[in-house]
Amino acid sequence: MLNKVRALAKKGIGLTRNEIIEACKLTSGGGTTQLLDELTQSGFITPYIPFDRTAKKAFTN
Repeated sequence: MLNKVRALAKKGIGLTRNEIIEACKLTSGGGTTQLLDELTQSGFITPYIPFDRTAKKAFTN
């Protein structure tokens, strides 16, 4: 998990789910969703959905 946190920390602005998957070398699926949910619940990331995007294209800060 530490490498995932480092990948998120490298970019000081928001990342999309796909950018996170690419930066962390993850696969799209349940494991990634669980990881992002855990990081959200811990307060490490805050997802938000801009007006013109869907949940899968949301940004994470």
